Order: sequence, then C-alpha cells, then structure tokens
Amino acid sequence: MKKKILLALLASAAALTGCANMESLGSDQEVVAAANQSCRQMDQKNTITHQYDGRMAIIRQGLPTQVGGQTLNYQVYKTKDMNAWAMPNGCVRVYSALIDRLNNDEVRAVLGHEIGHVALRHSVQQYRTNRGVAIALSAGGALGSLVGLDGTGSDLMQQVAYSAISAQYSQALETEADNYSVDLLLKEPNGKQKALAMASALKKISTGDADSGIMQKMFGDHPDTSKRIKNVEDRVAAAGNVK
Repeated sequence: MKKKILLALLASAAALTGCANMESLGSDQEVVAAANQSCRQMDQKNTITHQYDGRMAIIRQGLPTQVGGQTLNYQVYKTKDMNAWAMPNGCVRVYSALIDRLNNDEVRAVLGHEIGHVALRHSVQQYRTNRGVAIALSAGGALGSLVGLDGTGSDLMQQVAYSAISAQYSQALETEADNYSVDLLLKEPNGKQKALAMASALKKISTGDADSGIMQKMFGDHPDTSKRIKNVEDRVAAAGNVK
C-alpha cells in the first residue's frame, strides 16, 4: 500500500512540475538575487586566497567572461576539499585542493563545466523544479493522512520522493554541464586534448564512487563517474576531424 502511495506522490509531483507556470515558481531575478546573497555568505564562511591568481589568469584565458547576461566572478577558497561550483549570478568558486591536484587543462575543463551550469541556467531550473516538487509533495501529504499513514511515515515518504526526483534531475544537469565544457573546449586549438582533460579531471576527483551501489545511483547528485568519463570520451571521439 505504501509503495502505491509513493508512486502516486511521484506521479503528482511530475504532473505539477510539468504543467505549472514555471515563472510562478521563481523568476530569474529572484533566483539571481538569492544567489547574490548566498555567494556573499559563502565568501564570509570561507577563506579566499589570492595565491592562485596568476595561475587562474592563465587557465581562464580564452574562456567566456560573460554568459547568460552574467559576468563571471572567480574566487579561490583555501581548503583541503576538492570542489568547484557556480551560481546563476556568475559567482564561480574553486577550491584550492582541486587546483593543487589537477593540471591547467584539467582545471580549465572543470571551469568549463561550471560555466555550463550558468550558461544553461541550471540553478534556475533546479530551484523551480525543487519548489514545484515540494508543493506537489506537500499536497500529497494530505493524501497520506487520508489512507491512515501517521505523520512520521508520510513525512519520510515525502522526503524520499523529493530526494529521488531532485537527485535524478541533478544528474541530468551534470551531464549537460560536462557536454557544455567538452563542446566549448573542442572549439579551441588542440581542442580534443583539452576536452579530454574533462575525463582525466573526473578520474582524479573521483573518490571511488564509479561502482557505487543502487542507493548512490538513485540519490546521488552526480552520475556515476565511469559513466561521465565514457560520455566525455564518446563525445570527443564523435567530434571527428577536430584536432
């Protein structure tokens, strides 16, 4: 019975997010304003280092400076973690450990990936999708109480459904951003070599999740590393005579 309820919640969420006026779930201006605030908060919580400014200037040469009407703003955080992210206002943050471990072409490929998130408006899409799913699942909670589920069980099911939908959507966006980086770098001299740096960067960043279990595959924000690497390699191979 609970499985049927979960499927009903998933179906209602998908229907709502597919049919709703997406602008009503958050305008571009609202999302960018939220990103401005969030980026400031992140900068306050982390240590910004200028140790890598010279190297970053070299790495960024030739990459877009503006996408989607937003000027890209880079900073490096001094941290032992390996990560990078971007917000829809053009805020791009790279972690120093990632720069330490990757070569210039690999960092460049990662930057192309993050630029892709901004150019393709992924954060805006994700925000609207998450909000639409939350609204649908909130309505589904009433359905749960009607069929005898207690509040705790119903809440848990909603959280599971919400996580599953959001994670799978995020996986699709990560692949799109990988493709954006590959296509961007293929246009440059030695494009195939530079684009393949996305695959080698993924190998270095990976922490052994390529053979992750079913729960990771279902709920992880990123697709399996092995699949991402194959996608990159296949896309580069399909580019034909590009050097």
